[in-house]
Amino acid sequence: MEDPALRLRQSVGGFVLIVVTCWVFASIAFVIGLVSGGVPLIRWLSVVVPGFALVPAAYLSVKLRLAKDADEIKALWPKSALYGGIGLALFISTVVVLVQVQEGSG
Repeated sequence: MEDPALRLRQSVGGFVLIVVTCWVFASIAFVIGLVSGGVPLIRWLSVVVPGFALVPAAYLSVKLRLAKDADEIKALWPKSALYGGIGLALFISTVVVLVQVQEGSG
């Protein structure tokens, strides 16, 4: 029988991967906008800044989801959750700041 606590810890990795997937889709949208000329270069902050936390979070989350050893899961899940939470906070805050700047200039 599988330990529910370990399964919950692995689920944290799944949530972080969902956040990273949203960030990847936003990054693709910004690249398309930049190529088409519709997105100013300053908006790259909303893609680059969260990436510093979300890329390591994705790496740790994949390792967490593939881990079978209980000790390895216990060691990986706090790091994955921390990087994922920091990346999510950075992503939300940069988007909010950029929206506020655009409303102020528009």
